[in-house]
Amino acid sequence: MYKVKQVLAFAALTTGLAVSLMLASSAAAATVTHQILLPGPPEPFYACNFPLIASFSGTVQVTEIDNKGWVQLIFTPVGPQTITVTNPANGKSITGIGANSPSGEIIKISESSFVDHLNGISLNFVPPGSGGVLQVIGNVNFADNTFSGRNTSGDTTAFCNYLASP
Repeated sequence: MYKVKQVLAFAALTTGLAVSLMLASSAAAATVTHQILLPGPPEPFYACNFPLIASFSGTVQVTEIDNKGWVQLIFTPVGPQTITVTNPANGKSITGIGANSPSGEIIKISESSFVDHLNGISLNFVPPGSGGVLQVIGNVNFADNTFSGRNTSGDTTAFCNYLASP
């Protein structure tokens, strides 16, 4: 009888320990959620000294990792993405590779810092008969209000002139 009580006491102790460890590990683990973002309504696009409207196509999967003290957002394109920028005054537009296409973006936010990492082609507009005019290509890292990496912006003046012409 003494041995049965000892085994039951040991079983109760190990079960209690296992439940405590399980609760502690789940409290320390990050919460991970996934969501598919669809294009929203057109929005302002600020590249020129006159109003422009941008429309997006394509979808993005957002993975949010929420951990104690920080949140990480991972934007992964689901298929090709484009952005069409239109001058509402004359109706002229240009379509290019959209933001986060094809490589995605990673953002990490904490109470004391913000890191935004882009890699590859983030934007690329090429008007008919010319080269790229507004581009962000390469590694762009924004960490704690600093910039590192390679950012090829292209010719913003040519982009605006193209959209301003009739």
